[in-house]
Amino acid sequence: TESLGGALSNMISKLGIDLPAGADKAIKALDGSKVSMTALIGATTGIITGFAKTTIEAAKSADEIMTMSSTTGLATDTLQELEYASEFVDVSVETGSMTKMIRSMDDARKGTGDAADAFHKLHLRVTDNNGQLKDSEQMFYDTIDALGQMKNETERDAASMAIFGKSARELNPVIEAGSKRLKELG
Repeated sequence: TESLGGALSNMISKLGIDLPAGADKAIKALDGSKVSMTALIGATTGIITGFAKTTIEAAKSADEIMTMSSTTGLATDTLQELEYASEFVDVSVETGSMTKMIRSMDDARKGTGDAADAFHKLHLRVTDNNGQLKDSEQMFYDTIDALGQMKNETERDAASMAIFGKSARELNPVIEAGSKRLKELG
């Protein structure tokens, strides 16, 4: 037997694991405890399993962000900021409404569909001076702000549905918060 804290520190060091801040102190606090090799192996296995799960979850999250970025055209940093900010306005970040907005922008550029009328009512141009679609990230923020300025909620919801599709109503907390607040939270 040896001290639990010392044994864990040695094992973690040999495995090349960098512990988060404060974890060293917690392990050193175990120095007064004596433990058998079997208990040490069990404890170490638990720690390694925890780190492995965290690593796998982080990899899955990164993959989801990359997929959302390629689907929506938004930068990965922006998506992470929106995801974080959305927790505070009780809305989940999802790609369906963003993808629909990009399609709506293309329809509006062609002058067709309800989206063209909705963007027009919001006084938003979907193209730049060269006739190219504007940046989807900036357009998202501009659209959220323009919708937030509408006084008639029914008209706002109709315009939002024309632009964002079925999930538009779920975006109401984001619309009410506005782009400035989303950026602050991000």
